[in-house]
Amino acid sequence: MANFNVKAIGVLWEALQRLVNIPGNSWDNVSRCVQRIVDDPIYRKQIHLAMCGRLIVTEITRDEWLDRELNFQDQLKELGLPSATREQLEAAYKEGFGSNHRFVPAGLTRQMLLDASAKAGIKTGTDYPSGEQLPTEAGIFECVLATLMQPMDADQRPFMLDYNEHEAWSKDQGGSGLSSAEEAQYLILRMKLEFGRVLFIGGRIRCRNAAGSGGSVSVRFFAGDGLNVYYGYRSDRGWYYGCLPRKFTALGA
Repeated sequence: MANFNVKAIGVLWEALQRLVNIPGNSWDNVSRCVQRIVDDPIYRKQIHLAMCGRLIVTEITRDEWLDRELNFQDQLKELGLPSATREQLEAAYKEGFGSNHRFVPAGLTRQMLLDASAKAGIKTGTDYPSGEQLPTEAGIFECVLATLMQPMDADQRPFMLDYNEHEAWSKDQGGSGLSSAEEAQYLILRMKLEFGRVLFIGGRIRCRNAAGSGGSVSVRFFAGDGLNVYYGYRSDRGWYYGCLPRKFTALGA
C-alpha cells in the first residue's frame, strides 16, 4: 500500500507539473482548480464525466445545487463582484432545478463583468458605452453552457438569422426573448470558471440591449481577440451571429 501511495503521488505530481506548463497557466490557477475539486461536488462530477467523454451534469440534489452556487459566490467576491447570500440562494431554489440553473446576482454591469473576466483569465477588450445598459436582476438563468453558441438543428440555427428571427427562435426555445449583454457576459464568465475555458471558438451573441435606432448590442468572443461588447444592425446575419434565449426567473417570482 505504501508503494502504491508513493507511485500515485508521483503520477499526480507529474500531472500537476504538466498542467502548470500549459501556456498561460500557473500554479495559482492549478491550485484553484484542485481546491474546487475538493470543495465543489458538482465540479467533481464534471471532472469525472469529462474524463469519460461527457460534459453535462443535469440531475443534482438541492444540497449539491446550493453547495455549487455558494462556492461560485465566493469566486465572485474574489473577482470583485457582488454575490448572493445563502438565504437568497435558498429562497431562489425550486424543485426540479438542475446543473443548468444558475443564480445571477443583481447589479452586474458590463464594465464590472469585463473587469472580472480579465481577472479570471479571459482576454478582454472594451464595452460599447452608447448601447443600452441593463444591469442584471437577481434570479435564476437556465442555460446549457456546454452547448452555448453551437448549432442546434439541421438549419444551423440560431446562426444566419436577423434580430427578429433570433427573438422568435429564442421564444421557440422557451425563453422570453433575447438575453441582455450583461447576462451573456455573466454566463461566459461562469463557463470559464466552471470548465476552465470558453467552450466555443468564437462568435457574437446578439442581445436585447438597444443601440441606436436600428441596432442592438452584441457580446463578441473570438479566440485570440478575446471578449468585448459591440453593436450591430438588426438586419445583420452571419455564420458567427448567434443568440442566447432568456430563460430567466426573477428572485421572488
